[in-house]
Amino acid sequence: MTSQIKSYSVINKLTDSAVKMSRRLTADVDAWAEAHDTVRSDAIRRLVELGVKFYVIRQSRWRRSARS
Repeated sequence: MTSQIKSYSVINKLTDSAVKMSRRLTADVDAWAEAHDTVRSDAIRRLVELGVKFYVIRQSRWRRSARS
C-alpha cells in the first residue's frame, strides 16, 4: 500500500481537491474504504466513479425507453 500512496501523492500535487462532508458521510466513506482495503481519498474517488457510471447507464436506458 505504501508504493500506492507514494504514487498518488505525486498525482495529488497536480490535482488537489477538498471535499466537505458531514461526519456521518465521512464515517460511511471510511467504513467503505476499510472494507475495500483502501484509504479515504481513493474511496471517495472510486465511489464518485461508480456514481457517475451508474448515472450514465441510467440516463442512456431512460433515453432509449423514452424513444420507444
